[in-house]
Amino acid sequence: MSMLTKNNIENLSHSLWNFIHDYQVGNIADMQIDMPEGIAIHDIIEAAETIVNHKADLRKILNK
Repeated sequence: MSMLTKNNIENLSHSLWNFIHDYQVGNIADMQIDMPEGIAIHDIIEAAETIVNHKADLRKILNK
């Protein structure tokens, strides 16, 4: 795996956990969501469902 991809994965993980934290503490519920943000939230949900569906294969990457 290239260094660029690894750095993007780390940034993605950090950003995703920040999003989840904001959701859990209610910060997102109080926001006025515009169309691009709504689309982004939809995309996050779709990606999360795909991750769950491929969790076993993704975990195999960790065991290489």
